[in-house]
Amino acid sequence: MKSKFDTIVETYISTGHSVAPVQSVRTSHTVPKNTTKNAIDKNKMDNEDERSSFDSYLDKLNKWNNNPRVDGVEEGSDKDKMKCNKPTSSDSKNKKFKVKACKDGKEKIVQFGDPNLNIKKSNPERKKSYCARSSGIKGKNDKFSANYWSRKKWDC
Repeated sequence: MKSKFDTIVETYISTGHSVAPVQSVRTSHTVPKNTTKNAIDKNKMDNEDERSSFDSYLDKLNKWNNNPRVDGVEEGSDKDKMKCNKPTSSDSKNKKFKVKACKDGKEKIVQFGDPNLNIKKSNPERKKSYCARSSGIKGKNDKFSANYWSRKKWDC
């Protein structure tokens, strides 16, 4: 059985209001964009708990609409704070390192490295094998390629 909260949100969406790509904790429906506390009649809700949880949800939604974020980081701020050509740990779950590559007045964020593996450059056989293997990959001398930074980590 649907709660009144679900029904109210569903009704609001069906009236043609624009929606934001955010999902409610309590429902899987897409939530209306720019929803305000007065946009939905709270008197249709039965108890105080339902009203207060809905109010707190709308506060979070309005905060999100005013401050859109990408992957938990404000757009553009990460690149501005990073130093040129200094590899750091990546906050991406798919890559181990990231670097702000700077070349000829251009900047680019390059992510590289398998997060599940450790490099063992102290082992001469492994180092020789990796350097030989990666030398044939395109971009070994281009700062904007992941291969360049990976080879640099291995001291190739």
